[in-house]
Amino acid sequence: MFFNIVEATIKDVTLGNHFNTACGFLLCVTIPFAPTFWKFAKEGYADLVAYTTGSWNFIYTSWNACFVYAESPTYFASSLCILFAAELYPVIKGRPELYITSRIYTLAAHLLIRACYDIFPQFMNSSTWFNSEVLKS
Repeated sequence: MFFNIVEATIKDVTLGNHFNTACGFLLCVTIPFAPTFWKFAKEGYADLVAYTTGSWNFIYTSWNACFVYAESPTYFASSLCILFAAELYPVIKGRPELYITSRIYTLAAHLLIRACYDIFPQFMNSSTWFNSEVLKS
């Protein structure tokens, strides 16, 4: 997860998204360290639990949305769907520590669909939403 955030933050640097770069850096610094804050739950379904907070999850979600908006506006709508799903699942469950698990599953599903048959540009093309003034802010 750390390297995924770093990779996107480096891309933000090359795109000139300085505020998003700073946010990515802060996310890297405040990421919960494994194995101290990561474990597999012994009860229930053996979920991967990463003890994050609702605020960290929200900041990560908004940072990721800003990254996708700048990097690939065509996929912004579909990315928002998976980001909101990952954000809402732990909220509905009342367990913010399940955010990382839900994010892993939603990202994997998104990438699998794009790799097998990329339907998103046909049905959810959001390239017309792109506005360079919004990107600057």
